Amino acid sequence: MKLAIGLDSVFRTSLAGRVGRYVNFYVANGAGTRVEKTKDFQGTLENVDVEKFPGVSHLTIDKNQLMQQKIIAAIDAAVFSDGGLKGASREKKQQPRPEEARKVRGQSLPLPTDRSAERRHSLR
Repeated sequence: MKLAIGLDSVFRTSLAGRVGRYVNFYVANGAGTRVEKTKDFQGTLENVDVEKFPGVSHLTIDKNQLMQQKIIAAIDAAVFSDGGLKGASREKKQQPRPEEARKVRGQSLPLPTDRSAERRHSLR
């Protein structure tokens, strides 16, 4: 697994196993706690105390816009990094125009057409 994110866990959490990056956002002055790693944990652990973020508490941590931006940024970093998902790209792939022919094994073939219009015309 490339990324795992925890939000203010109120349970004593110890990590084991393999994950590229585990980010634990917690509110230190609330019910949340830091996450600890065991000797069996392989990966990077980040405990991020967000008690000073305006409007963030245990009940609002997932609803806060700043927190949502941080979570999305962490996901984007995991997905779009060099070791991320194959084929993922920030750039939108350009789609071929319908009037262009497609190539199959070096041969140009016309794109499929809507035959229903031709059938309707031939029935008249």
